[in-house]
Amino acid sequence: MSLQIEILKEFENPLLKRKELECIVRHPRTATPTRAEIRDKLSALLNCDKEALFVEKILSEFGVSVTKIYARVYSTPSEGEKIEPSHIILRNRGKTAEE
Repeated sequence: MSLQIEILKEFENPLLKRKELECIVRHPRTATPTRAEIRDKLSALLNCDKEALFVEKILSEFGVSVTKIYARVYSTPSEGEKIEPSHIILRNRGKTAEE
């Protein structure tokens, strides 16, 4: 799958020790990419630890090969786990609340 990620906005939040991102993911002629695929590609693009990257929202429209995402990158994975809500942590780890 050829994902192309473009960072629209980037905000450094020193108080919470994180970087807040708003991005566009282009995925021509394919389905909306999974959260895991987005995390892999975005962590490679930002050269950061994948475990310190949390994708908050994936917004996609029917029939359009462009998806908007909101993500946060923490200085360390443990910083993110202290701040992020538990459901966001579970989603980014590929688990559901029942597991």
